[in-house]
Amino acid sequence: MRGDTVLKRGRKTKQPVNLKSQKHDYRLQGIILTTHNVSAHGKLLGKPNISQNLGGAEIQGIEKAITRLRQKGVLAPELLAYDLKGRIFLTRIGSKRRALKANSLQAYLERINSFKGKIPGSYMRQLSSLLSSAARTIAVLHTNGIAHGHPHFRNFVVSKSKVGIHDFRLVETTRINWKSAEEAWSRYLADDFNSIEDFGSWRIIERSSGEKRQLLEKLRRKFYEKIVQYYPFPPEEKRKFMRILQRNLFL
Repeated sequence: MRGDTVLKRGRKTKQPVNLKSQKHDYRLQGIILTTHNVSAHGKLLGKPNISQNLGGAEIQGIEKAITRLRQKGVLAPELLAYDLKGRIFLTRIGSKRRALKANSLQAYLERINSFKGKIPGSYMRQLSSLLSSAARTIAVLHTNGIAHGHPHFRNFVVSKSKVGIHDFRLVETTRINWKSAEEAWSRYLADDFNSIEDFGSWRIIERSSGEKRQLLEKLRRKFYEKIVQYYPFPPEEKRKFMRILQRNLFL
């Protein structure tokens, strides 16, 4: 990466600065990124999280998404810089890459099947809180005109009882028409909701039975209801959107 040019972020202009590498140390815009990168919690974690081959509009969308989330108190990576090769440099959230899967919301949900007999009430309260946080995160993105692209549960990371979100490569920004439930679904939001289902976020339901299955189905309905609760639809359009979800996601 020696000799690369990195564009640091600025309110009015984006001035290029040099990105020099010595072994695994990267210095850009006064921030030292080493093999132990600083996370959103200030903890030293891993190498910089680098995504490549992104266009200008994609980078702007990612910056907008991350900025909105952090302003709302949602745990999200920090966009440190981007370069002329379409790479972005993000802090990691929550844990090292190898532990992301174990600390994902998906993992927390699927641990339900590790309990034999009744699920402890304390675990259910924790899981319900994590799902509510994930629902709020999705709603924050959508109400700010941002479609994440892949908001399935493997992209939500649990860190210190907070839920963070990562993988912003498919982010798109748009103006959502909140006066029409049908248009909001078909033109803007369907892909995000389908991604949650298509990538197996709730696949544990198919492997469960009896009271456990009923409990999971209830959690699933509440999760989607929580998202819609935050949407700025007029009351009748909000009810209509919920019916659209019920019809398309088989709630």
